[in-house]
Amino acid sequence: MQLNPYSWSNASNLLFLSQPVGTGFSYGSEALGSFNNITNSFMNATQANVTGRYPVVDATLLDTTDLAAVAAYHVLQAFISALPQLDAKVGQKKQFNLWTESYGGHYGPSFYNYFYDQNLKIANGSMSGYELNFNSLG
Repeated sequence: MQLNPYSWSNASNLLFLSQPVGTGFSYGSEALGSFNNITNSFMNATQANVTGRYPVVDATLLDTTDLAAVAAYHVLQAFISALPQLDAKVGQKKQFNLWTESYGGHYGPSFYNYFYDQNLKIANGSMSGYELNFNSLG
């Protein structure tokens, strides 16, 4: 067995987000805190030292498609930040393709609008992060 030198993965990376939080009937939120490996539960900042940002399920806090766009944006920013080996040009603009199905007809345009607004903030220096420029939305 050998690697295919003409593979599409030589020019692209693929990430699946299945049912992004906040779309359809899924719900969630995030908070600073830490994760207790013994109890397998989230501990907020008043209970333990903060080690990161963790999901906290509360159906009343993140229940719109627009808020799902915020959550997906944070996931993609973290993904790129944590895995710079995926692209030797980290720090430059990223070409981004979003393909959806079913409820994606609702969340796709919402994600596009949110990502576009964040790209403007990154470009003018009022926010840090990686620009995620849409090549396609389908």
